[in-house]
Amino acid sequence: MEFVHVQCQAGHRLKAGMHLRGRALACPKCRAEVVVPQAKDALSDTGVMRILGDLAPITEPTVAKQPPPQRPCPRCNQNVSTEISVCNHCQCFIGIVPDYMKQIG
Repeated sequence: MEFVHVQCQAGHRLKAGMHLRGRALACPKCRAEVVVPQAKDALSDTGVMRILGDLAPITEPTVAKQPPPQRPCPRCNQNVSTEISVCNHCQCFIGIVPDYMKQIG
């Protein structure tokens, strides 16, 4: 027979049978109420996969997005995106690159 080891509030160690899981018992030494813990279901990786089955989302391979092209700021020489008109570093107005220039690069 299998047993579950529990401890009462006073620290007395008790052995309770598996059939007593989830029940409240009185400690035989100090009469304090002791609740025998419920069984924990062990679930393996295979069990999880069986439960999930077809529920696991199928993800499309992601294509890494290319960062927008960059150009140096004429004032601080930091690289900034060609899509912005003000430098993030020095707040200098640098204008927007015309569309025909984007196609060349």
